[in-house]
Amino acid sequence: MLGGIGNDRTLMILIKALNAAAIRQMVISNNIANVDTPGFKRGEVEFESLLRRALEESGLPGLTSSERHIPINSDEEIPEPRLVVEMDQSFREDGNNVDIDAEMAKLSENAITYSLLAHIISVRMEMLRTMINEGRG
Repeated sequence: MLGGIGNDRTLMILIKALNAAAIRQMVISNNIANVDTPGFKRGEVEFESLLRRALEESGLPGLTSSERHIPINSDEEIPEPRLVVEMDQSFREDGNNVDIDAEMAKLSENAITYSLLAHIISVRMEMLRTMINEGRG
């Protein structure tokens, strides 16, 4: 495999996305738990837009087949998930801005996303295992 397992950028992006989904699950659960807390402001996890921006700015990464080759566009950072607290809107007079219906929908969507990412990572790891085992042959 070009670049080695430790340099598998796609796998690293998938792992960061899985981490973002796990953090998002906690944030959404916290939003739901505080639906009746006066003045509570809901949290949101920002990741996909940061990743999209980083990928667009970096262009296509160049692949190398030797450690002596100079990497092209491969040193860009994969962004970390970021917690954003929404302060600008409020659905109720007590200042709480949690919409329970929206949060429940986001919770379901995020659970599906997490499961899908975990499955993709599992398949990718199995592919790497197969490549390693067949290389021993």
